[in-house]
Amino acid sequence: MNEKSETEIVLVKDRMIKTFTTLPETLSPAEAGSRLQPGTFGVVLDKYGQPIALVTAGDVKKAADSGAPRLDHPSAGLPPAIITDSEVKIQTLIRSDVMTLFDIGARGAVVMENNEVTGVLPADAITDYIGRGEISPVRAKKGYAAVVDAGLGGSHQVPLGRIRCFECGFVNTVSFIDENNLPPCKNPNLSSHTLALH
Repeated sequence: MNEKSETEIVLVKDRMIKTFTTLPETLSPAEAGSRLQPGTFGVVLDKYGQPIALVTAGDVKKAADSGAPRLDHPSAGLPPAIITDSEVKIQTLIRSDVMTLFDIGARGAVVMENNEVTGVLPADAITDYIGRGEISPVRAKKGYAAVVDAGLGGSHQVPLGRIRCFECGFVNTVSFIDENNLPPCKNPNLSSHTLALH
């Protein structure tokens, strides 16, 4: 049995893959699908170049089947993006509340360095590290998901998540999610409503 020592330091960059495709959010699902090969990951970027989703070819096909005109349309139903810095310890990522985003379909983590996407840490790399057959995320005990108002600029020492509200399309930054007690969406242009996942 290959047990991991608590003192063994393994950084996210040590396990990330560097083969991924960046996909502007303005692409149609069909265009995104033509750029994404089966078995690879796509990092969907907003107009500021920040990740808003980590997708597979299957996710893009579902978006096309839903009739979404573009990847940034709420009906595309893309999975969330977990965002982490390349220098973060895998142990830190695994123990963080952001792991709750796997409950709602996260495919892994987008790895950032100097505000640039440098790789992807697939969910299976995380489960291999844990040494189990499935991800067992930290369960948030804080009442509802924490929605973070701050931007993602600079070094991401604390892993964060980004998820698009299905109701209004606004991308919320979260530190964890609790499907049974969702937070308000932080869209400043609309009246208060709950962050919608579906």
